[in-house]
Amino acid sequence: MAASAEPAPPPLLGGVRVIDFSSNLPGPYATLLLAQLGADVVKVEPPGGDPARAFPRLFAAVNQGKTSECLDLKSEAGRARGRELVRDAAVVVEGWRPGVAARLGLGYGDVRGEYPDSVYVSISGYGQTGDRAGAPGHDVNYQAEAGILAVDPTHVPAVPVLPVADMASGLFAAFAACAALFAVARGQGGRFIDVSMTDVALTWTLPRLDLADGGDVFTRTPHYGVYACSDGRALALGIVHEQHFWRGFCQVVGLDDLAGATYEQRCDDPRLRAVVADAVAGWPRDELLARLQAADVPASAVRMPWEAVGAEAFAHRGTVHRTAGTATIGHPAQYTPGGGGAAGPLAAAPAAQR
Repeated sequence: MAASAEPAPPPLLGGVRVIDFSSNLPGPYATLLLAQLGADVVKVEPPGGDPARAFPRLFAAVNQGKTSECLDLKSEAGRARGRELVRDAAVVVEGWRPGVAARLGLGYGDVRGEYPDSVYVSISGYGQTGDRAGAPGHDVNYQAEAGILAVDPTHVPAVPVLPVADMASGLFAAFAACAALFAVARGQGGRFIDVSMTDVALTWTLPRLDLADGGDVFTRTPHYGVYACSDGRALALGIVHEQHFWRGFCQVVGLDDLAGATYEQRCDDPRLRAVVADAVAGWPRDELLARLQAADVPASAVRMPWEAVGAEAFAHRGTVHRTAGTATIGHPAQYTPGGGGAAGPLAAAPAAQR
C-alpha cells in the first residue's frame, strides 16, 4: 500500500488578522502579500469604495483574497466600528497623511494603549517626521525626489511605466510587518512602523550611486541594453562584465575580431554601442534570440505585460493563475514543504462597496 501523503503545513501567516485602512496601491499591495501568505485581511473602504476601484483590473489584482467592509470613519459609528476591528488585529495598516489616523482615534497611540502587541504600519509619501511630512504626492513625485527618474542630467525623464515607489513601499511594509510579528512572537511587544515611500525609493538607487563618478555600470556598458532587430521587434541583451557571455555573443553575430576585448576595453570604446546595435539590427528577433540562448548568452524577447502573463514559464510555476476568469499574478516565491499560502489562486477581490 502506498504511503499516504503528509498533510500540508498551515499557511505561514495562518491565524494572523490584518486590518487595512489604506487605499490605492502601496498599502493594498502590502496586505496582498500578507494575504498570499495566509493572513486574514479585512479591507476597510470609505463610502463609495476605494478610489482604486476606478481601475478595475488593478483593484482586482491587489485586493484578491481579502474581505471588505465599508465604514464612514468621519462618523462616530464608523470610528467605533473601526476600533472594534483593530481589537482583534495582529497588524494594522494605514496610508493616510501623518496625523489623520490620530484625529480619527485610530492612531498608533490609540491602538497600542489597548493592544500593546499590535504591529502598526503607516505608509506615507515622506514619513511621519521631517520638513516634507504631510506633503501631497504620488509615485512619480517620490521617484523624482529619490533620484530614480533621472537617467542623466541632460535629458528630461519620461513618465515611469511602473509605480516603483508604490510597489517597493508595499513590499517593504509587508517585510517589516513580518519582522515585527516575529518580535511579538518572542515576547518583545508590538511595533510602530513608519514607511516613507520616498525613503524606500531612495534605497532602490543603490546600484546607481556611482553615476556622479562617471556613469553607473548599466549605462556605461555598451552591450547591456535593449536593441531593435530587423523585423522591428526588440531584444534585451544582459551582458555586463562576463567575458564568456561577450565571446558567445560575438561568435553568434559575427564579431569575432572583438571577442577578445576585455570589459574595460569594451567600456572605453565609444564606437562599440553602435557596433552592437548594428549587429543585432541585422537579424530577425526570434532567430537571433534562439541562437543566443543556444549559446548560453543572456538574451530575452521584450514583451508587453499581456504577452508576459501568457508565457508558458509563468504558468508552469503557478505565478500566473486565473481569478474570476481573469489572468492574475500570484505570489512569486514557492515554499517547500507547502503551506506558504500561495499554492493556488486567492478568492476574487471584494465586490464594490456602497
